[in-house]
Amino acid sequence: MASLISAQIWGFWSDLRHGRENSSRLKSQRAIIFNVCDTLGLMSLMAVSIIGSIMHWQQVQTIIDKLIDCDKKLGILSPKKLRRHTILLTFCSLSYFIILSCLDVYSWNYRLKLNKKLDNKALFNYLPLLFMYVIFIMMEDQYAIIVYNVGQRFFRINKTLENILNSSKITNQFRKDLGLAGDFRNQGQFITYIRQEMIGNTRMFRKSKLMDSIVANDGRSFTDRISQLMTVHATLCDTVSLINTVYGVIVLVITVTCLMRLILSPYGLIMEDDVRRESLFFAVQGLWCILHFWTLLMIVEPTYATTMQVYIII
Repeated sequence: MASLISAQIWGFWSDLRHGRENSSRLKSQRAIIFNVCDTLGLMSLMAVSIIGSIMHWQQVQTIIDKLIDCDKKLGILSPKKLRRHTILLTFCSLSYFIILSCLDVYSWNYRLKLNKKLDNKALFNYLPLLFMYVIFIMMEDQYAIIVYNVGQRFFRINKTLENILNSSKITNQFRKDLGLAGDFRNQGQFITYIRQEMIGNTRMFRKSKLMDSIVANDGRSFTDRISQLMTVHATLCDTVSLINTVYGVIVLVITVTCLMRLILSPYGLIMEDDVRRESLFFAVQGLWCILHFWTLLMIVEPTYATTMQVYIII
């Protein structure tokens, strides 16, 4: 971390040592402000990610252990699907970034050929930023995968609750306990009524009379299943709290950095005045904008999907 930060500071100094007019990226005061803000964002993200990983590695291990425990209780036996998603997400993100970095390097070399006044070492002044981006992408993938896994466990809980509500035995028991046996001709209407009542009273499943009668009717299935679901739900809530502790600051810095980059990249398109490489430069900057949008989407989409699954339970 210290090496990358020092190398980038040296890169700025090297780019400005012959004067701002001979700089490759810092020809104007506005360009200096935007590039410094961009670099500070990446440096802050790298520092927060590395320091946070060192401080919270035990909590990350606890998150993984809790998810494994939830898998055992929910009957998720094979992690192959999770491994495929993890490998696919990491491979696609890194592959896109590597290809885009190569195109960016090519565009810089092309610019050096067109403008011989530029320093041949100008390209190396900003290479540390590319290595910072690798840390950026890896931390983002890690967060997205963990949140996706939590969302899948909440989804499994919702499906199990739906199957329990659709069971005729528990439906008949609800009708008997609520004194509504003769009021509903259609079982589907009754299930809809029960779901509406559950929204207003989330503790209905906890009534001992109902649980005892379920045990009497069906041995162990409903009581054990609901008890396990409550345990898994509590474990997942603890996992969410740990995720907030471990990744809260990191996600905040990632979001701010992505939004900043989405502003800076179009700025580079607008302020660029070299018409001879306009098409190449526009293409590379457009691909950078796609990458920034993709990284922001990897934060927002899993979080939103998991939140919606939690609201369904509530």
